[in-house]
Amino acid sequence: MNNIILEKHTLPVLKSEKLLKRNKLLTIQNINKDFELENSKEYKSITSNLHEDYARIQFKEILTEAIHKGASDIHIEPFEDEIVIRIRVDGQLSKILTIATESYSFLLTVIKLDSGMNIAEKRLPQDGRMEKKIDDIIVDIRSSTIPTIYGEKMVLRILNRQSLIKEKSELGFSKPAIEKIENIINKKSGILLVTGSTGSGKTTTVYSILNDLLNSKKNIMTIEDPVEYKIKGINQIQVNDKIGLTFDVGLRSILRQDPDIIMIGEIRDVETAKIAIRAASTGHLVISTMHTNNAISSINRLMEMKLPPYLISSTLIG
Repeated sequence: MNNIILEKHTLPVLKSEKLLKRNKLLTIQNINKDFELENSKEYKSITSNLHEDYARIQFKEILTEAIHKGASDIHIEPFEDEIVIRIRVDGQLSKILTIATESYSFLLTVIKLDSGMNIAEKRLPQDGRMEKKIDDIIVDIRSSTIPTIYGEKMVLRILNRQSLIKEKSELGFSKPAIEKIENIINKKSGILLVTGSTGSGKTTTVYSILNDLLNSKKNIMTIEDPVEYKIKGINQIQVNDKIGLTFDVGLRSILRQDPDIIMIGEIRDVETAKIAIRAASTGHLVISTMHTNNAISSINRLMEMKLPPYLISSTLIG
């Protein structure tokens, strides 16, 4: 029976067969030799547990490699004959692993369970969150699935708490650039936009700025989706589209809370942009991000949102 299991249920290997030997749950010797039928309930239950236990080890190995390489995202992509795993480092995706298609369902189930997703739902996109500790590093992970023609694609956004709050000099800014940023954030009103492509460091830059601005004389409020890092002394609001708490709704409410500084996680739509402009023109410092390839493109983006050019020029300070 042991030979049958090894022959028909060979598990995919991430790095080495030592993974199986390290975990007693995965050793074939644990299986009761009295099982004679492969279609028995006991056989199916134990082989399923073997795969799930291996998937947990495999997931940890993938996370460990991604974190050690400083990745911001993990992409797990199903194709016709293999599952490709890529990580994004410094804005660029690179392949680190391929796994067999038959083992993907177990890996997907493990990630969904840890993320609080519905493991039975495969037809609709889902979002989830989890917290993991890898080699004494605590990371928050945002999970997202979307159905493709070959199965569900999973993307994991990694938020390393220990590296999210950094000095501006650690972010690669030159001394003249840091001086310009400090001049901008010391203004009492206006909009500062941090722009760039996915994984370029927009969120890290914004949190660095907020950390510099933090003091007891300022009322700092944020509206984020999600709140990626909790900062003591700042009032942070989590967007919840399901109950109608969108960026524009939350931003309107923030303006009634006597804020000095407002951070908007991202300007995505016309309504949010209009309220941000209005807040900046009425004595508030507004800090936000936009997905553009370069800084100058953010002006074009705001104009595409039908915002009057004179308002953009009078409120956009950096």
